[in-house]
Amino acid sequence: MRKLFVILVVALVLIVAGLLGNSGNRRRAAHQDEAIAHYEQGMTHLFAFQYPQAEGELQAALAIEPDFAMAATALAELHGRLGRREAYEAGINRADSLASLVENETERTLVQLWLSIHRESVYRAHQDSLFALAGILAPDDLIVLHAEVQQAQRSEDVAEQERIWRRILEVYPNYANAYNMLGYLEFFRGRYDEAIAHIQKYAYIAPDLANPHDSLGEMLMTMGRYEEAEKQFKKALHKQPDFYHSLINLGNIYIARGQLHKGVDILERVRSEVVGTELAMRIDRELIGTYFTNDLREPLDQATARYIAAHPEHMSSAFYRAMRLATLGRRAEAQAVMDSTLVAWRDLPEYAERPAFRREVESADEEFAAYIAEEKGDYRTAALRWEERLLQIASHAPHRLFHDRERYAAALIELGRYDEALDQLETVLAINPRLIGALVLVVKAHQGLGQEREARKYLTALEEALEKADADYPARRDAEELRAALPARSGNS
Repeated sequence: MRKLFVILVVALVLIVAGLLGNSGNRRRAAHQDEAIAHYEQGMTHLFAFQYPQAEGELQAALAIEPDFAMAATALAELHGRLGRREAYEAGINRADSLASLVENETERTLVQLWLSIHRESVYRAHQDSLFALAGILAPDDLIVLHAEVQQAQRSEDVAEQERIWRRILEVYPNYANAYNMLGYLEFFRGRYDEAIAHIQKYAYIAPDLANPHDSLGEMLMTMGRYEEAEKQFKKALHKQPDFYHSLINLGNIYIARGQLHKGVDILERVRSEVVGTELAMRIDRELIGTYFTNDLREPLDQATARYIAAHPEHMSSAFYRAMRLATLGRRAEAQAVMDSTLVAWRDLPEYAERPAFRREVESADEEFAAYIAEEKGDYRTAALRWEERLLQIASHAPHRLFHDRERYAAALIELGRYDEALDQLETVLAINPRLIGALVLVVKAHQGLGQEREARKYLTALEEALEKADADYPARRDAEELRAALPARSGNS
């Protein structure tokens, strides 16, 4: 599961445990107990990504107890997760009002701290003071500990995040999702074996959940262990057939193996079932990336146009609009759109307040300039731009740099800088030795250097990676051309 998505769900689970633990000390009427039972069940479903069931239970809790601030906040957050913007904002407003009516000081402070993670909440402005007070009233409460994690995330302090998750396990040793988060911290550090070890603990402690298998599959897929990953995604779907994340990841495995028709079909089927949600946005981006990587201009144009139409106000749409104009050969218009987009992004409060956001904006500038240079055949400028972008996103997880390293290497090969290209490609293939695009480029680089033996070795690896690829998969043609370019008899490197 994607890290940011998991963090949001983790927040919910932490909140459940913390708030219920504190509210359990109060004497309650029978109907309040019934409402809490529905709430607990709703949060269990939400944690398992069973959204319809979660919504039904939370609505039942609020039908019994209309002033149940915790349930109102959880339901609002569910609306947000499903992309129901109006319902989400109305839900946060309702929860804000209810939170102020909670009589117990500790419970009131904790639910307000929970709400403060939302920009739309009136408590957002009081997050620091709420955190300080909650730390006095309930220092070991999961909500407070999670707030500490959030502070560490804002400061990009990975070591502090790890310390707090381990602290959570000290207090709550059976809190399975802490292993998930520790696994993702290692994953984004590029320590893949350690990440897998944490996720295996997560799966052991939470054997009935689909998510541990999805997380494990994602890591195995990143390493090119596609067959093992496929089994994990199918295990997740066996436990929860509507676990869309694993369906999307299955589609991505087939795409990675060159089975575009099968992979795209899965993504489109899932998209039709989740229209209007953030999952649909994720699928659209996956499809755009697939078509772009494989230089499939017609489906790329269609997918990009669909994304822009579906999400006209989203920040990413402006970037895609500029990219679409560039691929259509309308470079001046594309540059004008990108220039105005950059101005708007740099005027946002986040640009001044969040270094990570600022880096993303500036690296997007470099990325777009590199694409424009490639379209012009100006590989010297493209190489310079890709190099600068890689410097700006150097803190990203190693596997998130695959695409950028490949594009940089492709520009270097065009310039005859084969050794430098190999430096980039070997870094990529050390993590995933089955990446088809990287294998095509590494063969080209070795051929450029006259290293026939190495070229043959990697060409064999490329052909093995293409074993299940579609007959019309573009890289099959590349492999045939590379094979034809080799001398009939092998010589020394």
